Amino acid sequence: MTYQRGDTSVSERVVDPLGLVAKGSVWYLVARHEEGFRSYRISRIKSAKILDAACVRPADFDLAAYWEESVAKFSANVPKYQVKVRVFPEFIDRLHRTKFVRIVSEDLADDDGSKLMCVMFEDRYDACDYLIRAGSQVMVLEPSELRESLQSMAMEIVRMYGKLPSV
Repeated sequence: MTYQRGDTSVSERVVDPLGLVAKGSVWYLVARHEEGFRSYRISRIKSAKILDAACVRPADFDLAAYWEESVAKFSANVPKYQVKVRVFPEFIDRLHRTKFVRIVSEDLADDDGSKLMCVMFEDRYDACDYLIRAGSQVMVLEPSELRESLQSMAMEIVRMYGKLPSV
């Protein structure tokens, strides 16, 4: 198969397909490669062809066990960026439904229904991107570097739109 890696490089690989797995709405091919077992994101497979050589499936291979271990290893190595926020009532359900944020803890903050939450993002850039879209519904309490980044971005947006001619 011709496979496009995450860094956009393309390579050709000969694999023994062992099974398909879905994680959310993303499908993966689990296969044995000369370097061991691998998971390939289906959307990155650019082309594939069947070879004359027979596929070799190890007798003791357990797809579910492999996938569980693979996901655990991947999760352990993903960078984590922790943010403490105050979330106002109108945004709480939306935050619970998103796939981009992992809620670590939450406590009732005030009588107004807001909550104090500790949430995890992959990195500061993902946190900034998600939280700028939340607008005034989420207030970043920590870390201060993220608060400063959001404040700077908001000021740039106000300056940009303040320069536009009236329509």
